[in-house]
Amino acid sequence: MAQQLHISEGQDTALLRAVAAQLRVPLTIISRQTELLSLQQQSTEATDVIHSQAVAALTLVDTYLLGLQLLEQSHLQLEPVSVSSVLVDVAHTLDGFAKRYNVELDLAIAGKYGPVMAHPQALYSALSALGFSFIEALGAQPQKTKRLLQLAVYKKRDKIITGAYSAVPLSVGDWQKAKQLYGSAKQPLNNLGTSGAGMFVADALGQAMHANVQVSRYARRAGLAMTLLPSKQLQLI
Repeated sequence: MAQQLHISEGQDTALLRAVAAQLRVPLTIISRQTELLSLQQQSTEATDVIHSQAVAALTLVDTYLLGLQLLEQSHLQLEPVSVSSVLVDVAHTLDGFAKRYNVELDLAIAGKYGPVMAHPQALYSALSALGFSFIEALGAQPQKTKRLLQLAVYKKRDKIITGAYSAVPLSVGDWQKAKQLYGSAKQPLNNLGTSGAGMFVADALGQAMHANVQVSRYARRAGLAMTLLPSKQLQLI
């Protein structure tokens, strides 16, 4: 009779961390080699697809590892961050992957708001993970669905909202149910046509910054966003 394997929560996390760290190696090699082919103008449609998928997978792995690292800290040091600058960097990261799925990226960063209190790397990683997830979801939607992903930041009362928005159907109930099913179901977000792994990793990073990822609406589109507090120090200058 086979011996039953018992793995504690701590061992499980350590195992996943080790697996994720190991996966970084081949993903990084694939990403760099395909990027080099592109720079040498030797890339093909196949290598472009491989590159975009490798970048998406590498981003998810890095985001997961960062989430583990930050959640282990008793106090996360936040600092003033420009959300607009972060969203520009995120759009650059998502560009190749979006083209692979024929998704148009739109930046909605105009408005009067200053820096927010956040962890720069966590904010960038969370928004990137959300972006990759929504692009995959858009690719799985019927062709009549407009494939537009909007990365937005706007002010609501005294708080700053930033996130990713699209025509993918997503309600508060869908997100709450998915969070309950996460870890026990293969596809907690069935209507999205994707596992939504990046969304849950982004949520973990948001929790580390005391800014949970929640369903939000912007310009008649649904999405997932974080609510951040403005930097009071810079407001006084």
